[in-house]
Amino acid sequence: MPAPDGKPVAVPYEYRTCALYYNQKILDQIGATVPTTYDQVVDVARKAAAAGFTGFGTGFSDTDNSAIISTFFNCFMTQVDQEIWNKDGKADFATAKGNEFGNFLAKLRDAKALGSNVVSDTYGTVADGMASGTVAMAVLGTERAVSFGSQNKDLKWTALPKASTGDTTGTTIGWTLGIGNGSKNTDAAWKFIEYMTGPEAGALMATGGEVPTRAATYQQPFFSTPEAKTVNDIAAYVKTNSEPRTYSNTWTALATGLSQAGQKLTLNGTSGNDFIRSAQDAANKK
Repeated sequence: MPAPDGKPVAVPYEYRTCALYYNQKILDQIGATVPTTYDQVVDVARKAAAAGFTGFGTGFSDTDNSAIISTFFNCFMTQVDQEIWNKDGKADFATAKGNEFGNFLAKLRDAKALGSNVVSDTYGTVADGMASGTVAMAVLGTERAVSFGSQNKDLKWTALPKASTGDTTGTTIGWTLGIGNGSKNTDAAWKFIEYMTGPEAGALMATGGEVPTRAATYQQPFFSTPEAKTVNDIAAYVKTNSEPRTYSNTWTALATGLSQAGQKLTLNGTSGNDFIRSAQDAANKK
């Protein structure tokens, strides 16, 4: 990853994006097909909720850097081609495109399709709900596909639903490795980074569903086995259905603002537009 002066400061070792996960057994039970638009997601989630399930899993907890709602928000903004920050680094997404995300959440609330503990649900609790078969659908990272497949045979994944404008292209997200400016063991740290970004470690990570970044990794024997089909599919999906973005240093404030805005949306009945405006204001507070 480059710094403003163009010099590398971190090396990416894993990629992911967002996907729609769904429980095929639940959809069959309620007579629904896999939704391909967000309006259809609301309709299916409403039916699933009426049948006793959580129709759509997400959460407004501000722990874990609010990862559950901020990851979804991040991908949705790419879908609708909405920049999150302007050229001055100020959050600037309270637009008609941005409001669609808040309005989608408000529609789910009104359909009684969100979990009963949505204000405190985290990435982990939503994932657990999917694995246990109590949640019908959720938007989560592609790194969950392999583990979900081993935990519950009814869990499937597909491309993100379409918004009223935009397509299914989400945000490329991933982890990087860097060496701190004050490190006293830079040679050892760099050897570790070389290993973690190399083919051997990449192949090991791929067995759990993570997508390695180096092309050479895919020449490892594992990627030619039937067991690698899911991660190969994920790698192709990340390549064709996601785009990277440049982040401001206010991301953590924005993520917290999203969770707090979601709590207000749930507990106080605020509008989808209010949700977006509140999150934007939180990101711009000094």
